[in-house]
Amino acid sequence: MIDRQELMNRAVRPEAAKEILEQSEKRLADLLDAKKELETRAASLLTAFMTLALALIGAAGAFFTQTELVKANYRYLPIALILSALPMLFAAWSMIQALQPARYGNRGTEPSMWLIDNAIDAKLDPVPWIQATIAWDTQERIDTAAAANQEKASHISIGSSAVLASPLILFLAMLPQLSGTQ
Repeated sequence: MIDRQELMNRAVRPEAAKEILEQSEKRLADLLDAKKELETRAASLLTAFMTLALALIGAAGAFFTQTELVKANYRYLPIALILSALPMLFAAWSMIQALQPARYGNRGTEPSMWLIDNAIDAKLDPVPWIQATIAWDTQERIDTAAAANQEKASHISIGSSAVLASPLILFLAMLPQLSGTQ
């Protein structure tokens, strides 16, 4: 990609500048829409993971408060439930990280960028040059938004994968109880 200074020194075709600007704005809009989808998914998963973790911790607490269960000697089950809640809590933390504010490229530009000599009062039509410059700047915004989306998606993926450990931990922690050795 040519640098900004080189762009300023080139003759810009109006139709090319207009099309490049439209395409770059569409790409940025796609990335900003993807951000909303990622944040919606993270918020939904956060709710689910926290609910499951609290249910597991609550079930473990029931074993400590119910004398009938304590008498039945289910000593491994409360520990298993608490241990299996840990991946859920980690997953919830991952979703919270995905929901943290991140730097994104905005759709518009500052007016001060164009209220300068030879832009607002140019003898030749400055619109193609302005469109080309905005398109060039939009590439930076696209790169910023894509990186932020990748980070959000990574947190969601890591948290969702961690949840898969919960049933395994529950099973492994209960093996002594299942095998009959207490």
